[in-house]
Amino acid sequence: MLKRLKVGTSLVILSFVFICSGCTTEEMTSKEHNTVNTSVPSGKSTSVGKDYKATLATNLKVDATVDASNVKDIPTLQVTEKIFDKNKLLNMFFGSEDIKENQAGSSSFTVNSKTLIIPEEQPGSFNFITPLGNCVTSIVNEEDEIKKFKLKELDFMTKLKATKRVTEMLQSIDITPNMSPKIYALDYNTLQKEQDELMKDKTYKEFVDLGKTKIKKKWTKDDESYYMVFRIDMNGIPCYDAHYEMQSLDSMVQGSEVKVIISKNGIESFNINGLIIIGRILRLILPH
Repeated sequence: MLKRLKVGTSLVILSFVFICSGCTTEEMTSKEHNTVNTSVPSGKSTSVGKDYKATLATNLKVDATVDASNVKDIPTLQVTEKIFDKNKLLNMFFGSEDIKENQAGSSSFTVNSKTLIIPEEQPGSFNFITPLGNCVTSIVNEEDEIKKFKLKELDFMTKLKATKRVTEMLQSIDITPNMSPKIYALDYNTLQKEQDELMKDKTYKEFVDLGKTKIKKKWTKDDESYYMVFRIDMNGIPCYDAHYEMQSLDSMVQGSEVKVIISKNGIESFNINGLIIIGRILRLILPH
């Protein structure tokens, strides 16, 4: 009797364990099923050759033909800011004249009222200006102002010759212009007219009276000049000429262009607007 009771008790315990085990297994299976529905597994791929088939999730499957070229190396462009040779710039603008270096927090050089400034904090840029260049830029410095000048060409030089001369200067300091520049003929009659109009502005006149804005008492034919705007080329690619904000870095990126004023006496203004950048082609070798 006691033996039968023990056997019966054992059967009850085994049955209870079996039932609990079944419930636990079912619960775990249910949990695993829910996890698959709420996350993306690594996916089971059956891709062969150019055909790619995969189940990425319960309702997300891929069945596509992949056309991938067998590339072993990729050309990449390494871009850096150009640093100008100070001696080359001095020779280009001043020649062998006696040069006076100013102490103004940047490399500033003056010869006969002509000034070359090479900012120490921005070596990819420089500015050359003469007294006439100062007067011209006080009147015209923006494109909507320059477009008021309607004369096609000036007597002292053709646009073609002026473009050739400035292009050769650019190339001598390793700047490559992209295509033809925008070029405007600044005749002395329009310069005088625009200056007279600006002098009616109270703020402009105050800056003139303070000596901060330079003007000429009277413009003559000898003051006529070409105003030229060059876009810059890097390895056959035109650089963007305007400033813009790179949102991913929350920083301002400068454009790249050159503005030049040339008269019969030579360069009156040579200004790097933004930065000159250079690039070289590198090859990225991919593993086989």
